[in-house]
Amino acid sequence: WLSLSRSVLRLLSVSALVSIRYLTFLYSLE
Repeated sequence: WLSLSRSVLRLLSVSALVSIRYLTFLYSLE
């Protein structure tokens, strides 16, 4: 269970970073 929760946390952090970069990219386009 510990390794599973770690992989889930890593996936969430990666998706958060990607969404933040995507939002900043859209903001820089305007």
